[in-house]
Amino acid sequence: MGLLAIDTVWEDGLCRMALSGEARLETISGFDRVAREAEARGANAVLVDLAALDFMDSASTGSVLRLHLAMEEHGGRLVLHSPPPLIRKLFDRLGLRHLRVAEDLSSARAQASPAPGGRADDAESASAP
Repeated sequence: MGLLAIDTVWEDGLCRMALSGEARLETISGFDRVAREAEARGANAVLVDLAALDFMDSASTGSVLRLHLAMEEHGGRLVLHSPPPLIRKLFDRLGLRHLRVAEDLSSARAQASPAPGGRADDAESASAP
């Protein structure tokens, strides 16, 4: 079984996490700890880099969903980015199309930013045609 490494960077109101290795029941506690810290700090957005993630089980998917709901509850955003094809396919198969998934960090930042004069929730509708 592989380990899960989590690199975390805190910026003004933003938490960036980079996950590498295997996200599974036995390894996801570190992610949950950072997620709780992001909530406690009142982060406006959490960006999670999945590029180096090799595996994700249902327990870790549940952790991502809990963070998504917590962020939405206080007007923030969770944006996952750079998912490997296997992880993207997992989200599709589980019907998790409501999660924000970006191709790269730049796109993730754009999805996490509020529209001018608005809340983070307004950014998505402002960019729609």
